[in-house]
Amino acid sequence: LVIVMIVVATENFFNPITYVIAVILIATRQHALAVMSHEGAHYRLVHDHNWNTWIANLFCVYPMFVQIEIYRYNHLLHHKYTNEDQDPDVRYQKDLPDYQFPMPGKKLLKIFLFELLGGGVVANFQRMRRYNSDPELKTALATELGKTKWIRIIYYLALATALTLMGGWKIYLLYWLIPILWILPMILRLRNICEHFGLSYDSDLQGTRDVACSWIEGWLISPHYIRLHLVHHFYPSVPFYNLSKLRRILMDFPIDREGGHRNSTYLLPAKDAVWRELVI
Repeated sequence: LVIVMIVVATENFFNPITYVIAVILIATRQHALAVMSHEGAHYRLVHDHNWNTWIANLFCVYPMFVQIEIYRYNHLLHHKYTNEDQDPDVRYQKDLPDYQFPMPGKKLLKIFLFELLGGGVVANFQRMRRYNSDPELKTALATELGKTKWIRIIYYLALATALTLMGGWKIYLLYWLIPILWILPMILRLRNICEHFGLSYDSDLQGTRDVACSWIEGWLISPHYIRLHLVHHFYPSVPFYNLSKLRRILMDFPIDREGGHRNSTYLLPAKDAVWRELVI
């Protein structure tokens, strides 16, 4: 609904500035949908496991050309082997020069500037293909993906048909594909490195972080309480709307209150800002 409102408003007051603002805001809402697919990966959207898969696929990840089955497989391994060699995120990122933290601040700024200028589009396609082409993954999910193959094909054919009949290709390109290709990868990169990099890894309490940021930062960078990532890793069965309450409960226990890694902001100039732990 927010995306539709942004599109309508921008089309009525179109100029380069309003369009760029629209693309950024839409990308943040696409990210919010991706976070809801994360809930589906943990079977937290509804009680029925099958409905979690179909709701996440049809309304969250098929529109972004992803499959919940592949994401769930990798993500649950990430939870099982967090920050270890068997963690898919570690396996796919450990050899990438732009994921070696901490790094010089100028280098980090250059990475995001490169993506802002469109240079990250090809790199993101390559990483997605590498992430989805793991032989172990394909073998493990062969049956499951085979069952949904024709549903995916029908979904995209129906989308293409609807856009053609309604003359919606221009809107689709300007307000859906460009945010996905241009801004969303930067948001995902930022949240990803803020979740598991620049940490000591001395214990499970130091393997990821909670960020008690303002609602504005949360809305733009880490919607649906995904910023409470330490709490989420301890209790992944708790749905996003209860993470804040759970965090308050855990603060009553000294081991969590004193040992957990927590920050107050992502990007603001505070002493405990996440960005300070990512640069040298």
